[in-house]
Amino acid sequence: MKTLIIKGEGSSFERYFKAQMRREDIDVESVRNPHNKLDILLYYIVQYLKLTSLYGFWLKGWKKNIKIYDNIIVFDNGLSPVLLKWLHRNNKRANIKVWLWNIDNDYDIEFYKKYSQVYCFDKKFTQKNNISFIDQFYIPQKSKNADNIQKGVFYVGSDKKRYSLLKKIAQDLNKYNINHYFYLRRWPGEKYDENDADVILSNEIMPYEDVIKDIHKYECVLELNLKEQEGFTLRTLEALFYKRKLITNNKNVRNYKFYNKNDFYILGDEDRSIKEFMDMSFKEIDDSLLEDYTYDHWLNKILS
Repeated sequence: MKTLIIKGEGSSFERYFKAQMRREDIDVESVRNPHNKLDILLYYIVQYLKLTSLYGFWLKGWKKNIKIYDNIIVFDNGLSPVLLKWLHRNNKRANIKVWLWNIDNDYDIEFYKKYSQVYCFDKKFTQKNNISFIDQFYIPQKSKNADNIQKGVFYVGSDKKRYSLLKKIAQDLNKYNINHYFYLRRWPGEKYDENDADVILSNEIMPYEDVIKDIHKYECVLELNLKEQEGFTLRTLEALFYKRKLITNNKNVRNYKFYNKNDFYILGDEDRSIKEFMDMSFKEIDDSLLEDYTYDHWLNKILS
C-alpha cells in the first residue's frame, strides 16, 4: 500500500515534520507556493473559483505519479477545496483523508466530507462537526544539551488573545522569583506593551530548532490552549517526550493516563501555588503511556 501525505512546508516547524514523516511506503509532498504577484493573484482566483483543471499548475512533480497512491492524507496547512477536487478527479480509487491539526471555524468541513474522511485531535470539535477523532502525534528529536536543564518555565506561541494571560502568569512567576522565557509572536490588530520585560514580542515565528533547544533548556513548558479547544497542543507532547513538566490551562489533561500532580499544573484549578508545583520533583512517565501519541500509532489509526 502506497501513501501520499500532502502538507505545508512554509515554516521550520513544517519542514521538521516533513523530513521526519517519510517512510519507504510513504511520500511526503507539498503544494508549490506562488512566486510573484501575478502568480499569487492567479493562484487565489483558481482557489476561489475551484478551477480544478487549472489547479495542477501549482502542484509539483508528484502530480505525475498521483495514480500510484492507495491512500492520500492532506494536512490542514496544505489543504484547499480545489486540491481535494483535483485529487479525487485524478485518483478516484485512493482513500482520501484530511487531518485537521488546528481547530478553525473557517474550515469548509461539509465540503471536505464530500471528497474525504476528516479527522481532528479535539474531541469537542469532532463531535460538533461530526468528524473522526484521533489523538495528536509527535516525533521527538534528541538534543545534545539534554542534561543542561535550568530552573524555569518556557513558552512559545502566537498571540491569538493569549497576551494578557501570559502577562498574568509572568507576574505570578516573578512573585516567586521563578525564571521564565516567554516568546510571543504578535497578532494583527492586537495592542502590546513594547517595553514589556516579561514577554519577548516578535513578528516572526521562532525557528522550530530553537523551540526544541529551549524545551531541553528549561525544566517546565507552558501551554495555553484557546478557549474553544479541549484537545492538547503539541506543547503537551513536547513536554511528555522530552520529559519536562507542564503548566497548562487545559483542565482536560487531568483525564489522561499520563497525568500526575508532580508533572502537571492546571491554571485556575489548583489548591497549591505555582511555586509549590515547581518545587516538586519530576516524576518520570512510563514510555508505554506515550505509544498512543507516536507517529506510527497515528498512521495506523488514520489508515485503518
